[in-house]
Amino acid sequence: ARARAWLSVMISKHFFEHRYDYRSEWMRFTATLGQGDGEEDCNLHRRVAKALAELTGSPGALLMVLGAAGSFRVADQWHWPVDVDADDATLSVRSAFMLQETRHIVDLDAQRRGPAGSDGAGEDLALPDWLLADPRAWVVVPVLHFHRMIAVVVLHRPPVSRALDWEDLDVLRIAGQQAASYLAESQSQAALSEARRFDEFNRRFAFIMHDIKNLASQIGLLARNAERHADKPEFRADMVETLKISAGRLSDLLVRLA
Repeated sequence: ARARAWLSVMISKHFFEHRYDYRSEWMRFTATLGQGDGEEDCNLHRRVAKALAELTGSPGALLMVLGAAGSFRVADQWHWPVDVDADDATLSVRSAFMLQETRHIVDLDAQRRGPAGSDGAGEDLALPDWLLADPRAWVVVPVLHFHRMIAVVVLHRPPVSRALDWEDLDVLRIAGQQAASYLAESQSQAALSEARRFDEFNRRFAFIMHDIKNLASQIGLLARNAERHADKPEFRADMVETLKISAGRLSDLLVRLA
């Protein structure tokens, strides 16, 4: 793998004007993002990580999405098991905000040497210690959809490490935007599906509330009349029959709820 990667870098550097064959790379990228047939390819997060990693010859990638606490957490990985604590493998709100505002694709080797990013950034991005300490971590790619960051992809260092050039940055930036559209559509579909489930629940619960309200009114009327007519045998017999019917309806309702 190292020999193939070295040969690919040398051929691209010395024999071609551009590093990438854009037609073939884009066809492969789009095919990877599309729904796969295998069990491993059914996860969109994993497909996004894989598609961006294959662009640069990275052997693996992490994908992080926004968590409930406001920070980005590892959602999935492609050929890169996370060996840090789940609570530590996060990207802070400050780091996420700066990546979103600057839209920088971060060369982590440059960050380890100093605060300057790979595409000329002078800001300290406050990247987490676990990310800087992992020698496998090579590049951080913000996945932006209409200037809103919905994911972050960390690329694994390729077998032959190299510095990013303008062509890498342009390809990763536009590929991240396309991947973001897939993720945004998936999130919208999930939100729509959840809204439909709540709507269905509300419709079903409306019928249940109607039944409970009728039973409550029936029992309440029975209690009020009992204060005046409890001494009458006819009323007591009717009250027992009504209670039996109400108890049966409540039992049927519990069966429906179960």
